Amino acid sequence: MIKQQPVGLPEGIYFGLDDEKYHNDPALSHSGMTKLLISWPDFWVNSSLNPQRKKFEATAAMEFGKQSGMLLTQPKVFHQMYNTHGRSNPTSKGNWLSSVQWQKLTESVDAIIDVKIGAEHFQDGYAEVAVVWRDPDTGIMLRAKFDFLRTFGIIDVKRIKAMDDWTIGNAVRDQGLDIQNFLYLEGMKAARRMLNAMSDDEFNAFCLQQKVDSVWLAEFAQDTDVMFRFLFQRSTPPYIWDFVELEEDALIEGANSVYAAIQRYKAGLEMFGIGKPPLGRERVRKIGSFFIPRRRYQYED
Repeated sequence: MIKQQPVGLPEGIYFGLDDEKYHNDPALSHSGMTKLLISWPDFWVNSSLNPQRKKFEATAAMEFGKQSGMLLTQPKVFHQMYNTHGRSNPTSKGNWLSSVQWQKLTESVDAIIDVKIGAEHFQDGYAEVAVVWRDPDTGIMLRAKFDFLRTFGIIDVKRIKAMDDWTIGNAVRDQGLDIQNFLYLEGMKAARRMLNAMSDDEFNAFCLQQKVDSVWLAEFAQDTDVMFRFLFQRSTPPYIWDFVELEEDALIEGANSVYAAIQRYKAGLEMFGIGKPPLGRERVRKIGSFFIPRRRYQYED
């Protein structure tokens, strides 16, 4: 039984890493942590450890979110990938988008960049930056991929059905966004440590290899700010949006959950290895009254 984390991408910073390559890497991610906090089988069946893992199929809403995010953070890449002329023909380049789809995408993105603070957040940075690093306490490899990286912090774009605090709060809980917040900041710190450990020659070679501006990257490496900010945008018109930061109590919960998930991952490998785990255990559970809702009795007089 193999009880070690499989070898994947080496520790490093990857600009423009392909989504499939990133998601197939065995390093532990934010989404994997949310599954681990449910159970090891929930994690395993959705992870790269599962050789029969079902191929992810994006819904129309997910695809729209991906497209609008790309148009916002990587407009040149978007126009290389999608044909936005509103009609399809055999000579069209890229994936065809109807005029209706294109109108919705531009409305969504224009709603952000037409406001000064929105446009400013997505300047002077790089989209789709992945970091792979080793947890110093356990040796477990971790990974994160930033929607948009500035020299001073990370911006992550989320689409949501409503913009009230309760809906956003439910998204934080259900999607483990507090976990993502803490993990991504740890990833940003790790990226800076890697860069600052490089010699001048190594740093210059890295910039050439990754096609990154050396002045920008040096500024990022030396910056001490650790900002993480969500942009939540409603998924239906009008596409209202807000920048959101989690308060300290939520960040503490996220940190505790990250540490718990890493320990669960380590324990799961030691107990089950990388193969398919049993879906039941040789035990009998007992449930007491603490977990059973009280009955309500109504007596007739």
